Amino acid sequence: MIGIDYVGPISVESNGNRYMLVITDYFSKWVEAFATVNADAITTAHILVKEIISRYGIPKKIVSDLGKVFLSDLIKDVNRLFMVEKLSTTPYHPQCDGLTERFNQIIIRLLKIYVQNNHYNWSFFLPVVLFAIRSTIVPNYGMSPYKILFGRDPTLPIHLTVPNPVTNLQVKNQKTYVENIQLVFNESYTVLRFLYAYAKEIQQNQYNKQVKKLQRYAVDQLVLVKNFHPADEDETNKFIPNWKGPFVITRVCSDEVVELNLPSTYSNKKVSVRNIKPFKHRIEKLNKKKPVDSQEYYNGPPILPLLYDMTKNQTPSFDPKKVLTTTPTPSVFKPILPVGASLKKSLISKGG
Repeated sequence: MIGIDYVGPISVESNGNRYMLVITDYFSKWVEAFATVNADAITTAHILVKEIISRYGIPKKIVSDLGKVFLSDLIKDVNRLFMVEKLSTTPYHPQCDGLTERFNQIIIRLLKIYVQNNHYNWSFFLPVVLFAIRSTIVPNYGMSPYKILFGRDPTLPIHLTVPNPVTNLQVKNQKTYVENIQLVFNESYTVLRFLYAYAKEIQQNQYNKQVKKLQRYAVDQLVLVKNFHPADEDETNKFIPNWKGPFVITRVCSDEVVELNLPSTYSNKKVSVRNIKPFKHRIEKLNKKKPVDSQEYYNGPPILPLLYDMTKNQTPSFDPKKVLTTTPTPSVFKPILPVGASLKKSLISKGG
C-alpha cells in the first residue's frame, strides 16, 4: 500500500516547478518525491505509471486525500486498469494518512537546510534529501528503507575510506548473489513482519484509548461542522463563524466518521467526528441554567421606580439611605461579625 499527496505551491523555479508529488510505501517506508510544474491528473497518472509501477510493480492500494486530482476520471481509469484499490481519507483530517503527511514535513524540513537563501532551486537538492531519508534507520525496524527494499545497506561516502564489509563481499556469479540476497530478504522480512505487527498493535491500543474519549453520535442528531472554508472577497476571515450548521447525521460510518446531509457545495458528505460537535438549541441551554432568584441577592425595594424618578429629574419616592439602614444584608455578602453575634442583634445595636 502506498500513500500519495501533493505539496505546494512552493517557490517557482526557472523551469516552472512549483509542486512536489510525494509517494510513500507503508511497509518499507521508502519515499519518492517528484518536482512538477502542475498538480493535475495528467501529471499524477504519468508519474504513477512511468516512475512507480514500471519500477516497483503495481501496488495493491493507494491512499490519498479528497483532492480533485485524485478523484478525477483519469486516475480512476488508471486504478481500474491496474486493479488498484483506491482509499480516500476524510476531509480536513490528515491523521488518516499520517505517514505521507509526516514525510512531507521531513522533506520540507531537510530542504530548508540545503536551500537556505536560494529558494528557487529546491528541486536540485531533492535527490540528496531523499537519499538521506532512505538510508536512515527506521526506529521501529532497526534497518533503513534502502536495506528493506534492496536487501543490503547503501554505500555511503564514509565507505570510500572505511570499506563496507557487506558490499565488498566477493560474489562468484549472479546465481550466488541472488541466493544470498534471498536469504537476507527472508530473514529481514520475517523480522519486519513481527516488528510491523508489534508497532501496529501499539498504535491500535493508542487509537482505542483516543476513540473512547470521542463523542458518540447517532442518526438524526443535529451537529455543527468546523468551518474550514476561506472567506469570500467581500468577507474577512476574522469575522467568519468557526462552525457551520446545524446539519443532520444521516449515517454513522464508524466511531470516527459520520455522514451528514451537507449542501452540494461540499465534495464529500463524510466528516471526522473530531471536526463536529453536538448542536444545542439556545432554549435548551437556557433551561439547563439554574434560575436566578433575585431575592437571594437583593432584598431592597424595586430598582425600576428609582431609576424612573431619576430620569424624570424628580425626587426619589423613597430615601435610599433609609432603605439601606433597614434592609437586611444579603446572605452572599454577610459582614464579618464577632464570634457568637447574630446579624439581627448587630442591626439592633446599630439602630439603637
